[in-house]
Amino acid sequence: MSRILVIYLSLYFQHAFFGAANELYSRIAVCDHCGYHFVWSAFKRVEHLADAGSFKLIGRDIQPMDFLGFADVHPYATKLISSQKQTGLSDAILTGRCRIGGTETVLAVLDFHFMGGSMGSVVGEHITGAFEYATRHHLSVVTVVNSGGARMQEGIISLMQMPKTAAAVQRFHASGLLYLSILASPTTGGVFASFASLEKCGAGPAPGSSHSTGLHSSPVAKFLGIAWRPLLW
Repeated sequence: MSRILVIYLSLYFQHAFFGAANELYSRIAVCDHCGYHFVWSAFKRVEHLADAGSFKLIGRDIQPMDFLGFADVHPYATKLISSQKQTGLSDAILTGRCRIGGTETVLAVLDFHFMGGSMGSVVGEHITGAFEYATRHHLSVVTVVNSGGARMQEGIISLMQMPKTAAAVQRFHASGLLYLSILASPTTGGVFASFASLEKCGAGPAPGSSHSTGLHSSPVAKFLGIAWRPLLW
């Protein structure tokens, strides 16, 4: 236990005293002293991907609810307020329209700092809305997924988001538009089992691995000859 604590404190102080100053951390949130990969916020990922000044929020401002009056160590309602203050988000997702390399795109980014990027009713509604918006405006979709899965504090409501988001992706595919999914580490559970793995082309860890392998493509993506650059995060 003491050894784990020493490692943790070492990483913490390296981040506090060296992280912001070193070039590698500034670019991709990797400490060039120890190689530790920090988890980016949704805002930082948008800043990295979207052309400067092009990102505009889409969708309604929906607030999460404690449907079940759920409590473990702390009430769910208290955790929501704490996560909102920590991240500046109403829930674990940021969705908007932007340009990436000059191409108009819908971008949806999960934030692991908000309850592990878990998918509840609000995240499910935003993902569904993003794909419906992209379908109406004939735009591609890029998602950056960093999630522990469905949000247990919302019970069956959170599980219902899996078929809801998967159906939205399938309707989007039927329109012939492109969906790119970037799987950050970790991505697992009900999120991976729904919209996150239904892409035409994606990038992220190989199954069962925490290390990025760069490109992985669906048969459609391979047929179209789509390529995607390797990602470090």
